[in-house]
Amino acid sequence: MRQLLAGLEKNSTDQGASSIVHRIQNHQEWLHAKSVLMYSSIQTEIDLTALMHRCLDTEKELYLPRFNSSDGTYEAAHIQSMQSDLEIGHFDILEPKLSCPTIPISEIEMILVPGLAFDQKGHRLGRGKGYFDKMLKNTGSVILGIALDEQMVEEVPVEKHDIRAHFLVTPTRWIQCSVGS
Repeated sequence: MRQLLAGLEKNSTDQGASSIVHRIQNHQEWLHAKSVLMYSSIQTEIDLTALMHRCLDTEKELYLPRFNSSDGTYEAAHIQSMQSDLEIGHFDILEPKLSCPTIPISEIEMILVPGLAFDQKGHRLGRGKGYFDKMLKNTGSVILGIALDEQMVEEVPVEKHDIRAHFLVTPTRWIQCSVGS
């Protein structure tokens, strides 16, 4: 999957991101959420910067993960400006500055997560460190998996600690994940 994603043309992934942003911002789940946790994308992940800007232009509260070096986990930090509230953090990923306040993940209504691959049941193949699963284990939030259609597979290997997405959003589909394990 890493090779497939690395081989995709930037124009294709940019178009995919644009379609995903459009699909999300017009869906009822998004419209009802007042607080949203997104992610700062790395090279092969869907870039949600346009959705972040739209979020900041509305009444929604926007949160991004920030690495907490004291316990090796990520926490949800509130941002109000893409220009002044972000800096390069852990793994060379943009994250909120230490001056940005945090809230318990359980207080966020919607969480958007990237992955290498997803299946119809909402199982997600991450990058192997389990950071998102650790962050999501104590939340009742609606979880959206964000992926290109090429990242949808028949079955993702699952471990006990893996957290499933409730919905998957691709450039062509909004998928409500099946309830079976």
